[in-house]
Amino acid sequence: MCAMYREVPLFQQSVVSNKSKSITVSSGGYHAMLLDSKTSEVSGGFRFNDYSDTRPFSHRFIYWRTCQETIYLTEICLNKNDVNYEMKIKFEGSPILSVECYKSSKQPLIMVFVTTTSFHHVSLEIPGSADQLHAEQDSYVHQLNEKLMTDKLHCYAFINDIGQAYPLTACVAHFPDNFCSKIAIAGANSVHLFTLKPEKLKLDVTFVELDYNPLTFSKLIHTLTDTWRKKSHTSQVVTMAFDTRMLADSPQYSFLYTLHRDGALRAWLPCGRCLTTDYLSQYTQGIHTCILRCSRTLLALYFSFQTFSEFVILRPEVAIDSSAGTVSSVVLKKICTVLAPNYDLIDFKLCDQRLWSLWCNAEGETQTLFYKLAARDSADTVKSIWSPVILENTSGKDHSPLEAGMDLKDVYCNLIFQSGLFPDKVITKTLMMFNRNLASISASSTVTKSSMVRLKRYVLTCMESQLQQECASLRQNGLLDEEQIQEMSNRLWEKFYLYCIQYRYESSRPIGLFILHEHCNEATHFVAGVVHKKYVSFFRVCDDIEDAFYAPISQDLFVSDEIFQDTMKNNRETMQLITFLGQIERTLTDEQKHELDSLIHQQQESKDNNLSFAGAVQNQLIVHNLLPAFLQGISDLPGAVKYLLQCVKPVNKNDHLSAWHEDAVSTAYGYYELTCELILTTAKQTIQLRYMLLRNLLLLLHVIQRHCNLHYDVIDAIQSTIRPDTEIMLRCPSSDDFLFAEWLSKNDLHVHIDEYVRLLSNWCEWNSCSRNFIKARSCLALGDTFKALDLLPLSLKGIYTERILKKFLRQDETKQLSSPYATLTDFYLKLIRLFESHGAHDGVLKLVHSGIDSTIQPKHQTMFQSIEFNCHIELGHYEEAYNTLTKNCEPARKKDCLRQLVCLLFSVRRLDILLELPYYGLEQEFTNIIGMNARSADIADCLQYNFLYSYHVNKMNLRKAAFVAYEEGMRNFLECSSLNHLNRHYGCILKCLNSLGVIKESYAWIVQPIIEIAELKKKSATEETVKIIDIKHLDEQLITTHCALQLSMNNDGFKLITSLEPTNLISLMLKCKLYNSALKLARSHVRSMIPTVYENLTNSCITASAFLNSLGTNTASNNSLAWLNDNCVSDVTVVSDSASTAWNYLRYLISQEELDVAADIHLAIVNRILSRCAYVPTWLKYWCFENIPVQFIRAYLCHGQLEEAYEHTIELFRSRFFSSGRFRQHTIFPVTMCDYLLYELEHSSNHEKEKDHIEQYLRIIEVAL
Repeated sequence: MCAMYREVPLFQQSVVSNKSKSITVSSGGYHAMLLDSKTSEVSGGFRFNDYSDTRPFSHRFIYWRTCQETIYLTEICLNKNDVNYEMKIKFEGSPILSVECYKSSKQPLIMVFVTTTSFHHVSLEIPGSADQLHAEQDSYVHQLNEKLMTDKLHCYAFINDIGQAYPLTACVAHFPDNFCSKIAIAGANSVHLFTLKPEKLKLDVTFVELDYNPLTFSKLIHTLTDTWRKKSHTSQVVTMAFDTRMLADSPQYSFLYTLHRDGALRAWLPCGRCLTTDYLSQYTQGIHTCILRCSRTLLALYFSFQTFSEFVILRPEVAIDSSAGTVSSVVLKKICTVLAPNYDLIDFKLCDQRLWSLWCNAEGETQTLFYKLAARDSADTVKSIWSPVILENTSGKDHSPLEAGMDLKDVYCNLIFQSGLFPDKVITKTLMMFNRNLASISASSTVTKSSMVRLKRYVLTCMESQLQQECASLRQNGLLDEEQIQEMSNRLWEKFYLYCIQYRYESSRPIGLFILHEHCNEATHFVAGVVHKKYVSFFRVCDDIEDAFYAPISQDLFVSDEIFQDTMKNNRETMQLITFLGQIERTLTDEQKHELDSLIHQQQESKDNNLSFAGAVQNQLIVHNLLPAFLQGISDLPGAVKYLLQCVKPVNKNDHLSAWHEDAVSTAYGYYELTCELILTTAKQTIQLRYMLLRNLLLLLHVIQRHCNLHYDVIDAIQSTIRPDTEIMLRCPSSDDFLFAEWLSKNDLHVHIDEYVRLLSNWCEWNSCSRNFIKARSCLALGDTFKALDLLPLSLKGIYTERILKKFLRQDETKQLSSPYATLTDFYLKLIRLFESHGAHDGVLKLVHSGIDSTIQPKHQTMFQSIEFNCHIELGHYEEAYNTLTKNCEPARKKDCLRQLVCLLFSVRRLDILLELPYYGLEQEFTNIIGMNARSADIADCLQYNFLYSYHVNKMNLRKAAFVAYEEGMRNFLECSSLNHLNRHYGCILKCLNSLGVIKESYAWIVQPIIEIAELKKKSATEETVKIIDIKHLDEQLITTHCALQLSMNNDGFKLITSLEPTNLISLMLKCKLYNSALKLARSHVRSMIPTVYENLTNSCITASAFLNSLGTNTASNNSLAWLNDNCVSDVTVVSDSASTAWNYLRYLISQEELDVAADIHLAIVNRILSRCAYVPTWLKYWCFENIPVQFIRAYLCHGQLEEAYEHTIELFRSRFFSSGRFRQHTIFPVTMCDYLLYELEHSSNHEKEKDHIEQYLRIIEVAL
């Protein structure tokens, strides 16, 4: 008998970091192609290993399925079960004909996609790096994108190369020796063979049309005859395939096989030459349907007829030309004909050792059968026996009705969430479809991407809401009692459970088979598998016990080559016992099995060995039909049972321990290929088989004791040793030192951890603390922080005794632990790091409080308080963080925590919290921290300065506030790099003035801050004096800065402007006609320049008057007098005449001046007016005549206006010196000015009369004096 196989589904039950991606590729197709296409679903799988110098060795598996124009790719990293990547590629309007993957050692992964319009030959290098394993960039399929798929180096449109023929089928082969691919495309009446080889810039494509007979005259006649008879499609290819020799050591001997509609089977070389043509009439008659598959050395044809179907296995016998080293001919030799079962074929695959087939029976159930093929050089005769693959039940037909009248909520929750039968995708879909009213909740990303624990919460919430809705609607008709509500709840949960079964069955729909070892040179434990709609499953080799249990055939055919080979061959009675126990399993109904399980459980709890199995032993088939035949073939029943008990438990514990530690991916049987969930599923299947063996053995022993008259020694052995040992074995004693649970936790198989802990929690006391610990870690990984916190205290007692907890506490579990307090402290620190690694900072707080309560050393308390502070910071609990740091008993750490809190609050802009916190005893540290941060920060971000200023103002520390504002202003000025900094400098001076302005005058000063800037280091080294800044100094700086700002508004050289002296600054402002600001600057810094400012202002007024007189309108003058608006003339009377407004502005400014400069100002204005030969305003004449008459007259004389000087002199004499009551003995007369005027009049020929008049006054003065 050949070895049996068992299905191992890969449901991805753990926390799946599912990365989904979707792209659309425009490949030249159109919508009509989808309507005309008759392509079937294509599926496949490819297992390979990748390794490079920068990353560790990893096992990968890629599988795919297609649906017309769409392909769904899934990549799984078998080393880490919770990592898989999904890719959906849509070729618009182009149905997919074939998909293949290839990879050789140290070569990139080749993926070939063939659609009805194009080829896509993609080469993918090893992704990721050693430090980013299992990240998104670690995926092969996620490297695919639209640009890559349509690039000339990877894409080729062949639709124009094959003419008008519509592609019907395609097959692909890759030749790794020369890195090229062969693609065969079959249309209605032609076959083309393409060769694809990537070059530097594009994909080099050559093709040839396959023609089995060159064009001759006779062929032309036959072609025309077939066309006339409407038989033009007799040469159409029905199916074709490449063999897989190209993956072996002889790729030059590979063939392409094509099967035509006329029954011709042809073999082609890769170059396109036809070697042979056979007709199916040689093998069978009356073909209805035919499918072709190839392996490396074999060819399989599937024929379907009206009443039966069969397989024909052929082997090509190749003749080699010794001189040329090429294939000269090939003969297809029939190996055998295999009658197929009476099922509907879904898919089949062929390898050199077996024929694999996937079927659907009349009940809609899936069955996988394989047929053992004889070796090429073997003389063994193989009988036509199909062997089944033991499949997992996904139909849900084994669902038995539960007892009514009790609350079944927990029962269904265990079946749905803890049995491992339903992937999270199935439960999510059921939740979304079950309650449409909660669609807004269930459709959210928090549900569709939740862990199993959170998903359970959503389901419980949904069911409770649904129950409340139904109760509310029924209460309108009357009150509801508890039984009615419980019945409604049970009905809802049963409905949800049945929906889960339905969706699981839909997701389990098989698409096709794949073979693994055709792509791998090494021997493999997994040989094939099935691609389902939503997952993939593998076929593993069964061990001897499984073979005997599931294959009740003649014992003399039993041959095994697995780990129990040597022992089992020597004890065939044990194999007969296992086979009989398997027959009992198939004989019992589901109700009897359930009753038997319940009785065994009750027996374990009550310790009653005489409990009757009455409900199960009534099966007459076991007692009267099966048992007598079995006992007749057993000579030593006690020996067979004892040997079976030895086989189902570890004989040497140390050997198993070493096997677990040598390889992390090993299983109970040591197969290195079983990884993560594959290991778990295999172990679960083994445990289930072990339980069924022991349960059925216990039933068998009970039946033998009650119903069989055996020898006394046999009965005594059963009663004394065998049955007690069986019951002990059934209770699953602790013998693995928690290694299995440790492996579950290491691989994050959370659903199974929950089930493992639940099953052992009620009766097993061994490693109870460790179970609580791994359950807490699982809850933590799933986001259930508070459940983890509830479980962790239950594991504290085991940190001194249990291995897994000692290992968690110390890397070397054999190392001696320290004192109890130090051990507890270390344990809490480890837990805190574990919680922090999962981002569960809310749970860290409780651990910190427990850690503080468990220690008495101050340094440990300080450490926990710092951790608590950091945890509050991570959670955003800033007030609690401050309260925590105030309790810290170490000043240095307290200061560090305060600095961290302040910096964080500034970064998140929570200034309100900073302002409201009570800094009792820490105020000086607080302000120092902010001050240092402000000085070290870029002046562009003056947030710290602004806050510190506001803080001091709020505390009424106005001098400190002024100091902060002035320091900020200095930095803005010294580090000035933009106009904004200069503006900030101006604002800082204003703030400083505001603060000092409300202080008593004697205290309204600050010490100038010391700013260390490279430019000032030399000055600071020589000038170490303290400089006092008072209000007057600030006013001067404010005016200077304001002037610099005004000049910089329209000038890019603001950096140069800020470095100018006040004199130069005033000159620039006069040039820009900024008279108001220039006057302020002159008054504060250079009072001697005040007349100069007025001279320039007078000049502008004269110019304004000149413009007005020349144009005669106000429009142009208004445009020319824009400087008035720039000088803030809001306090000046504005008239319709702009020139008059300018003179009013001048007069207004003069009225604001102090008396000590008034004479100089008026005289400067008069001189400027006279120099421009302009009219002196009356108000100006009046003031000058009243206050400075001599200088006023002298100004006229200096500018040559003798008449005006004469008139004002005469008026002066009359009004001042010789008027009534004015003359005095000691009156000072302007004799010098009069002499000068007289001199000018004497030299003037037109002023004789005026000269005489002046001389007369001078004589009077002389007489008077």
